[in-house]
Amino acid sequence: MNKYDIHTHILPSIDDGSQDIDISIVLLNELEGQGVTHLALTPHFYTQYSVVTDCEVKEFASKRQNAYNLVRSEYRGSIRLILGCELHLTQNLMGIDDITPLCCGNSRYMLTEMPYNCTFKSDDIKLLEALINKYGVTPILAHIERYSVLLKDRQLLEKIISMGCMAQVNTESLCKMLVGQRLIKYLNSGLVQFIGTDTHSTVRGCDFAKGYRVISKKCKPNVIENLSNYGKKLFGL
Repeated sequence: MNKYDIHTHILPSIDDGSQDIDISIVLLNELEGQGVTHLALTPHFYTQYSVVTDCEVKEFASKRQNAYNLVRSEYRGSIRLILGCELHLTQNLMGIDDITPLCCGNSRYMLTEMPYNCTFKSDDIKLLEALINKYGVTPILAHIERYSVLLKDRQLLEKIISMGCMAQVNTESLCKMLVGQRLIKYLNSGLVQFIGTDTHSTVRGCDFAKGYRVISKKCKPNVIENLSNYGKKLFGL
């Protein structure tokens, strides 16, 4: 069965992840050795510092494509790669006309990071609704375990999923005692649809196999199949 890592910072020299092509290739080879067959390259797209323009989106997409072309020219492995981003969602984004160049591959899925102090109050929910209704994309909330309110309040997560969002958890977090137990429950309940390593370097992320083993041992048998099916949709398979 295919294994999907939908959250990585492996593209060289574009964010706080890989700083050069040699590191990028090392990371890809390591993840391939851990069984990853499909991988989304999702560099940070920051919006918290100033109002975002369509021109800035195009510039980011161009820089990302150049980094991807370099990876394709050097990578000799078999992982299927697609481009995306990790969108930092703020009000500064709401003036642009087209957000789809930031989606994963040819899909309408958008890996979306909320501010770290996010409590998913009314204004936060409205921003997610704008992604869905104004731009026609499906937000995938990145590393939901970072938002303590989502770990404490299952009903809030259920509300966010029911409005059209999806959720991703980091494989590293599945290996932690208390957080991991909660995430396993969410996976078993269908509240988490994607996993990712959030790989930045050989010492930050790059732990797909460990997290996948936890899922294999502790989750219901259908969870791995569900992760694969959602991965297929994201990759257009």
